[in-house]
Amino acid sequence: MGLNSDVIAGFAYGQLHDHVKPLGLGYLFLGGTGLQMFPGRPRRIPRADVGYISKARLGDGGSDGYLQVVPELLVEVVSPNDTVREVEAKVAEYLTGGVSLVWVVKPDSRAVEIWRADGSFTRLAANDTITGEDVLPGFSAPVRSFFP
Repeated sequence: MGLNSDVIAGFAYGQLHDHVKPLGLGYLFLGGTGLQMFPGRPRRIPRADVGYISKARLGDGGSDGYLQVVPELLVEVVSPNDTVREVEAKVAEYLTGGVSLVWVVKPDSRAVEIWRADGSFTRLAANDTITGEDVLPGFSAPVRSFFP
């Protein structure tokens, strides 16, 4: 990560927060939260840039330490040092682990790729609108709002 990637992650978090918090839907977290969501691989602890987990899935809140419940949505902001292969491997790992929706935010092209658990994929440009689909019903934001 770098400053630009952190700023973009913050903008994505802000857009999600403005929807999730007032409705009391669940919890958002930033990149410091380790995801210990692979039962057969307890030492594999990736960190997404932003994540969402519903109250229905987590209950009244998590505890300190690694998140051991699979979140519904993860956001990955592509950093300058990330390779396409690394990002795609991370997305595949998240989806295989049970994440429903992964947004890959691409600063260079000002686009967002949406990867779904069913294997489908959509690419949105800056002038498009991203939605929460079944994971966050009612959420929508212009893709351009993720970028400075």
